Amino acid sequence: MPSIADHKDAVRVYFEDVLSRGDFAALKRISSAAVVLHDALGEVHGHDQIVGVVSTLRAAFPDLRFTIADIVAEGDMVAARTSITGTHRGVFSGIAPTGNAVTLRAMQMFRLSDGQIQEGWAVVDLGALFRQLGVSAPPGRGTH
Repeated sequence: MPSIADHKDAVRVYFEDVLSRGDFAALKRISSAAVVLHDALGEVHGHDQIVGVVSTLRAAFPDLRFTIADIVAEGDMVAARTSITGTHRGVFSGIAPTGNAVTLRAMQMFRLSDGQIQEGWAVVDLGALFRQLGVSAPPGRGTH
């Protein structure tokens, strides 16, 4: 049975390898094929959709980096407070590349089972992102 430390390690791999490096083989090791992620833009289901979203983000922000400030766990739940940085070099949510560097803060919670992420929830200040990109609101809804 995976320990709390194992669960925290899976979440670290998600941020450091999957999101920050685009290592999609790692995604399959640390998450269920039926994983569901929720955020302000909606839900993403399964590995293929996650790969699509992360690929889109990394195309828009090639130097995308998630840094864990805090990570806590209890039972099958892991919470993380992260900072997100990147430079807008590709189209994002209909916004042409600006070259602007962005920094965001986020809170995420994950439910794990058998050492794999089953479900995740994220709260990110999208208003701050769009302000840093020089727009008052997203031209269209979502990046997924």
